[in-house]
Amino acid sequence: MAITGADIIDGSASNFLNNIGINPPIIAPTIIFINNDTVTTNTIFISFININIDLMYNLPHQTFEDWKETLDKIIELNPEHISAYSLILEEGTILKYQNYQPLDDEQEYQWNLLIDEKLQELGFDKYEISNYAKKGYESKHNLVYWRFENYYGIGLG
Repeated sequence: MAITGADIIDGSASNFLNNIGINPPIIAPTIIFINNDTVTTNTIFISFININIDLMYNLPHQTFEDWKETLDKIIELNPEHISAYSLILEEGTILKYQNYQPLDDEQEYQWNLLIDEKLQELGFDKYEISNYAKKGYESKHNLVYWRFENYYGIGLG
């Protein structure tokens, strides 16, 4: 089953989707294309009551202060769901061979602890290792994976 931009706008995709993800820095209104339909992110925001923001930390040249500032800006947007992933270097990737020094275990712990504490204070529940949601806003597709249920694969991946 294909989900079109029109399905997202009129809400009929809600049987399959309960949130839409945003990967900063694309926070400003942007035109995207869904199955040849032109949709703006403003339109999508109106169509969904559950906004997810995906974040990555442990990036090259990113400081702890950068991470704190990023979290503060994202929290101001008041999303219902936040995913925060630490960069993991895999064999065969460019950064693995460019002398990039990832966080050590203690640093990784501190960066993760910061988001845990900030989001817990705001009423977010950490329901997976990298996913935080306000009560009732857990990602349906994330929960489907953990429950070994059937799911639809949509998109480029």
